[in-house]
Amino acid sequence: MADFKTADNITLKAEGGYSFVAGDKGGETYEGIARASNPSWAGWAIIDKYKAAHGAIKNNFKIPDPALQPLVDSFYQKEYWDTISGDKITSQPVANIFYDMHVNSGAAVKIMKTVVKQMGKPIAAIDNHFDPDTLTAINSLPPNDLYQNYKDARKAYYEVEVKDGNIEQKFLDGLLKRVDMYFPDLKKKVLEGGIGLIGVGAIGTGIYFGMKLLKGKK
Repeated sequence: MADFKTADNITLKAEGGYSFVAGDKGGETYEGIARASNPSWAGWAIIDKYKAAHGAIKNNFKIPDPALQPLVDSFYQKEYWDTISGDKITSQPVANIFYDMHVNSGAAVKIMKTVVKQMGKPIAAIDNHFDPDTLTAINSLPPNDLYQNYKDARKAYYEVEVKDGNIEQKFLDGLLKRVDMYFPDLKKKVLEGGIGLIGVGAIGTGIYFGMKLLKGKK
């Protein structure tokens, strides 16, 4: 079964440290936790105390307070890992990329359901509700194929969101690089039924034309 710390270590490398970028709808963030969406997170008190003592914080800086990192880890485990039953996913690579997208976007589950359905598994509703049937479907599919198809669909989703004006163009390159840097391609195969893993191919195209209403971000 997949391990939270293994997945979380990858995601936290991608998220970096402190950030306050003009145009980012999440506003002030720390290791990817957006203040606009999570104003009551206990870590902000530590961050505000540090700012009061040391002034403005440089982007990507990690605050050297031993009480802060456990708050980050517990937040991610409760809000993003447990809500996709990460401990019950049998493939670590699938759990890694799924969890990372769940942290990065509110559309992670909807994308996973779409990919799983296009790979031939019955999914009752394409929505953002993660249920036992989705977990069973994930664990029943060839993990390398699912991983690669999810990666391709994830990249297609970002491109659609930019075209629809939901993500600013200036963020697209960084989002795509995040996927490629931390989640390398696995050996490409041709899936049963002729669905090829060809970049943003059949499944990515399905995301583009069939999921234009995907919304919600962390």
